[in-house]
Amino acid sequence: MVGMDTLSRKQLVEIIRAAKSEHTILLATHYMDVADDVSDRIIILSNGKIVCNGSSNFLKANVETGFLLTVEFTRAIGMESYQQFADVVLSIVTKHCKNASIDGSANRQFTIFLPRGTQRSFPLIFNELETQKDALQIDSYDIRANTLEQVFIK
Repeated sequence: MVGMDTLSRKQLVEIIRAAKSEHTILLATHYMDVADDVSDRIIILSNGKIVCNGSSNFLKANVETGFLLTVEFTRAIGMESYQQFADVVLSIVTKHCKNASIDGSANRQFTIFLPRGTQRSFPLIFNELETQKDALQIDSYDIRANTLEQVFIK
């Protein structure tokens, strides 16, 4: 699938979906979204050895992928202030979700990793972020379940 244009890749995914009910298909891909979409079982190799093996949901649950909270600041703050504002946002989040951590570096848009099992704290986090949205120069934020790509990276 590497090197295929988007249309061809989509067509191949449809062919795989149609054929997989009657055939065993072995697919090697670096596109984790495709693997997540069409696979019943996923095997992740590293240096020729199997490091993960299972369904997409099994891998996501057992590798502790959790959730990603993405925060985007307004253009009103300068680059030199991103880390300072991100630290304040992280302190709000860790007040309700102890093991939260910034995933990568703080820029205008940054991501906070929230471990699996912390979903009950989300309304508290959202309420506090919404209350302080203007003071923290937050343009938007969203949360999503982590992806198979994160399983692969871990």
